[in-house]
Amino acid sequence: MKSHSDDLSYLASLSLCLAFFDALVPKILPFFRLGLANAAVLMAIDILTFPRYMLLLLYKSILGSYISGTLFSPFFIFSLSSTFASGLGMYVVMKIGKKYISRYSSSAVGAFLSASVQLLLASVYIGRGLLSLLTPFLIFSLLASGVVAYISYHLPVIKHEEYEKIHYAFDLRGALLLLSALLAIGMEKDLKVLSAFLVLSLFFIKMERRRIFVSSYIMLFIASMFSSIITPKGEVLFHILSFPITGLSIREGMRNFLSLSSMVALSIAISRRFVLPSSLGTALSYFFSFQKKFSESEDKNLFRRFSSSLETNSEETISPKARLSYAELLILLLYPVISLLFLFV
Repeated sequence: MKSHSDDLSYLASLSLCLAFFDALVPKILPFFRLGLANAAVLMAIDILTFPRYMLLLLYKSILGSYISGTLFSPFFIFSLSSTFASGLGMYVVMKIGKKYISRYSSSAVGAFLSASVQLLLASVYIGRGLLSLLTPFLIFSLLASGVVAYISYHLPVIKHEEYEKIHYAFDLRGALLLLSALLAIGMEKDLKVLSAFLVLSLFFIKMERRRIFVSSYIMLFIASMFSSIITPKGEVLFHILSFPITGLSIREGMRNFLSLSSMVALSIAISRRFVLPSSLGTALSYFFSFQKKFSESEDKNLFRRFSSSLETNSEETISPKARLSYAELLILLLYPVISLLFLFV
């Protein structure tokens, strides 16, 4: 693949395009995503210098959160931490085992670190009960990592075109209000007040003419309640199959849900009001151009539609290794073993 001065922007935009496509792929289970955006990161290991590679990880987190609207919410911390953990893990594995390791093993290591970090951080915000899902998360991540690695080997070069730069007006008063609101939400304990915050934040989303994805809030509610109920606290209200359901756990789950949902909704409502540096804006321009072509395409085949919307100028791809090395087989065999061990920890 040729080296271009703006490869960083192209790879960042490619990660956005892949994340967009990932969101369209039917999910086997709630919360589980393939993590296709990591295919662009795997490609970058062979293209970018280490400092620019680190910038790509930062861009990937910022742009992904910016598009989803979670840039000013705890979910950005999840994204940033897991991206750097998995990105550094993949980079180290590829560089140290260059002669023996392919992207398949590197992708598996990255998936392991990403899933672990995300779930650990989520357990801090939502509740430690989420840690009980660590093993299925890791097992699924292993399967997804193979798909991500395969795609990274078959992605063609992105066509280099000049798109109109996107500029956003910075709203200082909005920034100060956002910071104050987020602090108030984080410190608030009263469920009625938090409910009012959530309703108000959803109202702001509609004012900004952005969509409200109800299913996301339902999933967040289920995760919050499950995490709290699985660790009983306080007076027992009733039992479900001999499992005690306590009042304090229900209240804690509701507070976590309302607090986190309000932060996310407020972030979605206001995120587009903030300016982005030119290189990030360039990546966004490429992504919005892709998104427009994708929406206008009449091809019913999702994969052909995605590929044609990228508008590639080359058939150049990097063929995968014909076979896995013994070192890779060992890594891939140890992955499910380590994942299953978490069941007993």
